Amino acid sequence: MSTYARMIGGCELSKSILPLLIAIALLSTTLTPQQGRAQTTLEQATTELEQAEAKQKEAEKNLKEAQSKIKSIQAKKKQTTKDIYALEDNIDALEDQISTLDLEMDALNNEINSLEEEINLLVEQIETTEAEMQLLDNKSKQIEGELHQSKQLLQEAIERIEARDSLIRERLRYMYTTGSVPFIEVLLHSTSFTDFLGRFQTLTILVDHDQDILVSNKNDYEQVALQIVEVEEQLTQLVALYQQQVGVKDKQTLAKDEQVKAMDKQVVAKERQTVAMQTQIAAKNKLTTLKQTKNNQIVALNKEEQVLAVYTEEQEQEMIAAAALIAASKKSIAYYTKGDKLAYPLPETYRISSNFGRRTNPITGKTGTMHNGIDFAAPNGTNILAAEAGIVITAGWVNGYGNTVIIDHGNDLWTLYAHARKGGIQVKIGQTVARGDKISEVGTSGNSTGYHLHFEVRLNQKAVEPRDYLNL
Repeated sequence: MSTYARMIGGCELSKSILPLLIAIALLSTTLTPQQGRAQTTLEQATTELEQAEAKQKEAEKNLKEAQSKIKSIQAKKKQTTKDIYALEDNIDALEDQISTLDLEMDALNNEINSLEEEINLLVEQIETTEAEMQLLDNKSKQIEGELHQSKQLLQEAIERIEARDSLIRERLRYMYTTGSVPFIEVLLHSTSFTDFLGRFQTLTILVDHDQDILVSNKNDYEQVALQIVEVEEQLTQLVALYQQQVGVKDKQTLAKDEQVKAMDKQVVAKERQTVAMQTQIAAKNKLTTLKQTKNNQIVALNKEEQVLAVYTEEQEQEMIAAAALIAASKKSIAYYTKGDKLAYPLPETYRISSNFGRRTNPITGKTGTMHNGIDFAAPNGTNILAAEAGIVITAGWVNGYGNTVIIDHGNDLWTLYAHARKGGIQVKIGQTVARGDKISEVGTSGNSTGYHLHFEVRLNQKAVEPRDYLNL
C-alpha cells in the first residue's frame, strides 16, 4: 500500500496519482499565481461590496430626499386640499347667488310683463280717448258748422226784420209828417168809378202788403226767437263738448304720463334685468373658472402623487437592489474569507451531520473509528466548490470515498471532496482550479448513508481539523 493510500485511511488510490507526485513538486511554484487569482477574486468581491455600500449610501441619500419630497408633496397636497375646500365653498356661495339671481330674474320678468300689460292698457286707453276726441272734434266741427249756419239764418232774419221795420218806420214818419189819411177819404176823392176801383185796389194792395210785412215780421221774429234758442242750445252743447274734450285730453295726458312712468319703470326694470343677467353671467363664468382651477389643481395633485409613487418605487427598488448587491457581495466575501485559509466548499452553509474525530462508523457500526473530515448534509446535485486555488491530483473513484476530488494547494496543504454523485466530477487530474470554482456535485457514492459532502483538510498528508481552516 502506498504512502498516499495509508494517508487516507488505507483506501487505495488510482495508479494514475503516482506519476503526478513528481508533477506536483514541479508545479508547486505555480501555486502562488493561483493563490493570487483567488486573492484577486476576493478583491473583486471587496470592491463590489464597497460599490454596493456606496450605492446603498446613495440610495439612502436619495431615499431621504424622497422622504423630504414626500413631506413637501404631502404639505402641498394638504394645502391644495384646503384650497379645493375653499373653492367648493366659493362654488356653493356662487350657486346660492345664482339661485338668488334666478329668483330676482323671475321677479323682474313678472314685473316687466306686468308693466307691459299696463302699458298695453294705457295704449288702448289712449287710443280710445283719441277716438273719443276725434268724435268730439268732429261733432264740435259739425255743431260749429250748424252754429255758423244758424247765425247766418238769424242774421238774415234780423236783416229782413230790420228792412221791414225800416220801411214801416218810413211810412209811419211819412204819415206822421203828412197827417193820417183815412182810406175812406182816399176813396171819396175818386173822380170816377174807375178811379174808385183803382184807388180801392191800390189801397187793398197797400193793406195786404202791410199785412204781409207784419206777418213776415212776426214769422221772422218767431224764427229769430227759435233760432236764438237753437243757437243757445248749440252753444251749450259746444261748450259741453269742449269741456268733455278738455276732460278727455286731460285723461289722455294722464294716460300718457302714466305710460311714460310705466315705460320709465320698464326701462329701469330692464336695466336691472340686464345688470342681473350680467351679474349672473359673471358669476357663472367665475364658477366655471373656479371649477377649472379646481380640476387643474386636482390634475396637478394627481400628477404629483404619481411622481411621488414612481419616485418612491424607484428609491425602494434602488434600496432593494443595493441591499441585494450588498448581500451578494458580503456572501462572496464570506465565501472567500470563511476560514483563515480556505473558503467554504459549498455555495451556502449546510448542517454538519458528522464532525471530525472519533465516532461510531455508520457502515460497520464499529465504535472509536476515526472520522478524518466533516460531513455537510447538502442536497443531491449541490455544487461542490474548490476551497482554494490549486492543482487537481485526484478526480475519480477512491475506495470508501466513492467519486472523489483531491486538490493540492501547495505548502503541503491538500483538500479532499468525497461521495460525489455519478457523473458529478467536473475537473480532471492536472487541471488548475481557482478558489470557488465548481469541481463536482454532491452525491452518495462510496461508503455513504445519504447525500452529503465529506470534506477533509490534510497537512503534510495528515488529516487535520477542517474547522481550524474553515472557521466554523
